[in-house]
Amino acid sequence: PCVAADVAFDVLQKTYKPSELVLIQYHLHIPGPDTMTNPDTIARWNYYQKAFPMQVRGVPTSLFNGKVMPGGGGPLAFAEKKYNAYREVIDPLLEEAAAAKLSASAVRKGDRIDVDVSVDFAAPGPEKKLRTVLAEETVRYLGSNRVRLHHNVVRACPGGVEGKALTEA
Repeated sequence: PCVAADVAFDVLQKTYKPSELVLIQYHLHIPGPDTMTNPDTIARWNYYQKAFPMQVRGVPTSLFNGKVMPGGGGPLAFAEKKYNAYREVIDPLLEEAAAAKLSASAVRKGDRIDVDVSVDFAAPGPEKKLRTVLAEETVRYLGSNRVRLHHNVVRACPGGVEGKALTEA
């Protein structure tokens, strides 16, 4: 069910600069087993289902800035239509001023990855959360949908899927 969304996702990554758009994929055992699924991706899916019960029902589900976009994927022939639909959501967001400034680094030391994130946020509050994901840039795996390359696949959520409340400016 995800081919059009997967292909559109890949083209978006080439359309926008990393400073403009950050794309991540949470893989799930839908419609069948998926080797890229992990406990953090399942927990995040459960969070989205609880937060948006009428909108998050199946895959692919797309969210931009924490808001659900009409979902669906479809076959490869629908990829251009899906890409254009994503652009209609993304382009206006690029005109808005950023609400926060982030800096992050990750250093691998053997089997350990040390992550350091700082955020400058003018409007703190317990409902504002910083969630960190560790994503693998490219995974080569022939999935059931016949897509061979998967990009920005979430492997873990350091600090937990619930995130850290931004209570201070």
